[in-house]
Amino acid sequence: MKKSYYKKRIGIDARFILRPLRGIPLYVTRLCQHLPALNPSYLFYLFINRGFEHNDLSANYQARLESLEKHNNIRIINMDDDAEIRWEQIYLPRLVKKYKIDLLHMPANRIYFKSNIPIVVTIHDIMEYFFLSKRYSLKIWSKQKPRNLKMLLYLMRVKFYIQIIYSLGFKKAKKIITVSRHSANDIINVLGIIPKKVEAIYHGVDNEFLVNKVEEFKNRKYVLMLGGDSYQKNPEGAIAAWAKVSQKIKDKYFLKIIGFCGNEKSPLLEALRRHNLLDKVVIKGWLTQKELIENFRKAALFLYLSRYEGFGFPILQAMACGTPVISTNKASLPEVLGDVGFQFDPDNYQEIATAIEKVLTNNQLWDSQFTAGFERARAFTWQLSAQKHMHVYEDVLKDKSCY
Repeated sequence: MKKSYYKKRIGIDARFILRPLRGIPLYVTRLCQHLPALNPSYLFYLFINRGFEHNDLSANYQARLESLEKHNNIRIINMDDDAEIRWEQIYLPRLVKKYKIDLLHMPANRIYFKSNIPIVVTIHDIMEYFFLSKRYSLKIWSKQKPRNLKMLLYLMRVKFYIQIIYSLGFKKAKKIITVSRHSANDIINVLGIIPKKVEAIYHGVDNEFLVNKVEEFKNRKYVLMLGGDSYQKNPEGAIAAWAKVSQKIKDKYFLKIIGFCGNEKSPLLEALRRHNLLDKVVIKGWLTQKELIENFRKAALFLYLSRYEGFGFPILQAMACGTPVISTNKASLPEVLGDVGFQFDPDNYQEIATAIEKVLTNNQLWDSQFTAGFERARAFTWQLSAQKHMHVYEDVLKDKSCY
């Protein structure tokens, strides 16, 4: 295909393709894999940064890049830098200008401030903004030994940068994509974005999760939860609920925690110690997607009691694997679950414990949740998500006020 054939050049900030494949990296990767086939007359420039220190091992992401390069209408452009702010505000604008980009999509809660072309931004949620003071608290600096001015200045710089991005930067976007109606409402009401600029587009679920043959209920021997240990992930609540489950159930099913990456002072571990459960659970660290699927398929129940989620990939993945879900009635989680699963206030430990026992002792209920969850998950496809993203690009490009 000759270069002159392409009608428009679409730039995508694709740095997250190089990071461990979960959450935002999974979203960015799947988007870049599906978009090129939807409009062969668009030339897609994927801007990446191999020099960032928190990338995945190159052996893990190289295959993704090679598969993308097989598309005739994709160009992958690398610019190395170890500082995210400098890359976003200096190098990315230079790349956009050099390659004569017509529209830029920044899909990871960031935007660069000065642009002569329309920018589409994906804001997954505004959790970062909600917890800004806590995450970049000066208490972190004060605990450093030895304390140093460099760390203090870094924390102040990052905090100020994020505040400006959310309070002013996002208002410059021509269109904001988000991942749920709940996040859309937060963006409109908290950030003051005009409603017509915000579009909610759900994520998809990978086909690997959607299988016809799964482990039968009688062979599933554990209750699964994830190992996130932040306040919004609510690990203390999940463990407090499990602590209230009868010993009869605990003798038959054990609690398995995967994806744990905290330290000895983790709220998750402290909660296990408080309830005398530390030596009665299985804890695993980071898993590959293949291992994650295997764990979901063999779980009798998935416990996901977050206080806040922009979308909630794990409950969709659990449903796709035929695993019943007990979750909360907070944020976007009811949107993803629909009429499937069980939803509670995240602090109502007794009701959650009662629901755990009910699901694990009622074969008919378990079977109905297996079927309903699987059917619900099938409605979330990356193909549909990419098509809706493409419609956003096309609408923005047609809008003459963008130029």
